[in-house]
Amino acid sequence: MILNSSFKSFLKESQLFRTSIGVGISIFLLILLFNKSQLEIKTALDSITSSFKIFLLLSAMLLFVLMTWLHSLRTKVIYYDSKKSIANIKALDSLLLGNFYNCTLPGNVGEGVRAWHFSRKNNIPLNNTISIFFVEKSLDALMVGGLLLLPVIFNKFSFHVVQFSFLMTAFAVSIFSICFFLVLTKKKLVKKALGFAPNKKLRFFLFKLYINFKCHIERMIETRSIYLFVVISYSMFLINIMQFQLVLWCVDLPNSMQSFFSAFVLSLTMIIVMFIPSAPGNLGIAHYGLFISLEYIAEVQEISLSKENLQQMALATIFMHLSYFLPEVLLGVFVLLKERKKLFG
Repeated sequence: MILNSSFKSFLKESQLFRTSIGVGISIFLLILLFNKSQLEIKTALDSITSSFKIFLLLSAMLLFVLMTWLHSLRTKVIYYDSKKSIANIKALDSLLLGNFYNCTLPGNVGEGVRAWHFSRKNNIPLNNTISIFFVEKSLDALMVGGLLLLPVIFNKFSFHVVQFSFLMTAFAVSIFSICFFLVLTKKKLVKKALGFAPNKKLRFFLFKLYINFKCHIERMIETRSIYLFVVISYSMFLINIMQFQLVLWCVDLPNSMQSFFSAFVLSLTMIIVMFIPSAPGNLGIAHYGLFISLEYIAEVQEISLSKENLQQMALATIFMHLSYFLPEVLLGVFVLLKERKKLFG
């Protein structure tokens, strides 16, 4: 066993606490959203009766599916080496299962399921699989830092919570960048830090994780596949902007609030939302985060918000959530049905 019983108990209690806090935050923000927007169910149903709007919403879902496929391709780029063809690396089903469990179970269980499934499908140690996902998340963080500053640079400064969260996240990314550089270049420093682990087995596990992480990064730089990773990542971000752009066209907001800039800000908001504890599927957190981002966009463009505008903003957040939640659930169920014997047999 890698972790002793007391440490396992601590992890379980922390997970339960985080889940409870997340569910509480989600419920509170959903109530706040409906109270602030005064959204009525009839208004929501009437807004999606147009066949053209349904087409736009379905198109947004298809864009999310394309983005998911690119995400799986990106995982292959990290793991790829000369011993195995990239076409033979199986990553899509693992990602779909992980997304499904993140949508349906609390505590980001899907990340663990994805790692376990990827390890099993490709016959590689779990430690190596976890390091691949650490590489993925680390490079994501490094690439988003500069993007977060763009809405601040090209608009007047305000003390709105959205602009403040962009600035603080960009600052956190700059600190992380320093830590990332130290991890890659200062092996002795990492060994000293790992010395604080509770037991020897955990230290050994973490050190193997670190070695795999470092090897993946170095190989990507050496083979220049890191450039392909960056291209795929920014393509995913652009597709996400297009996804939200289509959803904005589904609701009756002022034209200036349905712009590329609006979709860009909303996509950045979703990146931050992913790190906040919430109920499964980012319920509540995603809705309210996107809602206050639309408030920020209206403030920047000096648009007064009527009751109708507030209702349409709340409706837009529901559609945005559905545009990724429904595909994740449906595709996850498809993979479960396809592999039920392999997974549970």
